[in-house]
Amino acid sequence: MITSQWHIGPALLGALWWLAASATAHAQSAPSPDSTDGGVRWFQSREPFAPLIADPLETVRRIYAHYDQEPSPLHEKRMQAWIDSRGQTSFGRHVYDPVDFGWSYDGLAEQYASYRERYDVDREAV
Repeated sequence: MITSQWHIGPALLGALWWLAASATAHAQSAPSPDSTDGGVRWFQSREPFAPLIADPLETVRRIYAHYDQEPSPLHEKRMQAWIDSRGQTSFGRHVYDPVDFGWSYDGLAEQYASYRERYDVDREAV
C-alpha cells in the first residue's frame, strides 16, 4: 500500500482545476448543440443549473422530448422517489467561494465568456 503525506491546498487545486477547465471550455466548440454525428442527435442543455435543481423531472422530460420520447409513469415515479429521498442538502450543504481556489467571479466570467456566448448562457448573479 502506498500512502502519501502530500497536502494539496485549495489554491493549488484551483490552479490545476483551472488548467483542466480551460481545456474543457475550449473543447466545447464541437459538436454544435443541434448537430448530428453519424445519425446520432446530440442533446446539450442550454439552461442554467438553477432550473435543473428547481425541477429535475421537467429537465428529464425535455431531454426525452428532444429524442421524441417521454419517460414512462413508472420511471417518473421512481425518479421522484429518488429525488424525495436525496434532496439537495441530504448530505450537507457545500458552499464554495472562488477566492478559496485563487479565482475570482470576474476571472471565471472571462474564462467562460466564449462558452456562454456560444450557448447563449447568461452570467448568473452571485
